[in-house]
Amino acid sequence: MSDSIRISDILGTAEVAQVLSVSKQRIHSLRKMVNFPEPVAVLASTPLWNKSDIIEFLTQWRPWKVLPDEEHEVSMP
Repeated sequence: MSDSIRISDILGTAEVAQVLSVSKQRIHSLRKMVNFPEPVAVLASTPLWNKSDIIEFLTQWRPWKVLPDEEHEVSMP
């Protein structure tokens, strides 16, 4: 099994906020929760998460907000 992650499945703080329907500031407090996923990498500008980890967190945290995979698209600038 490969440990590679598709670039389209990498989310920064703004994208995680969009998927979770919260503000970027709320992401900082959510990160303190024991079940919030660890970032796969941390850059100077933002931590980076695997989208599947964030969706898994969402299914536990707010299951009524989970959409089919194709509907968790993140708008890119």
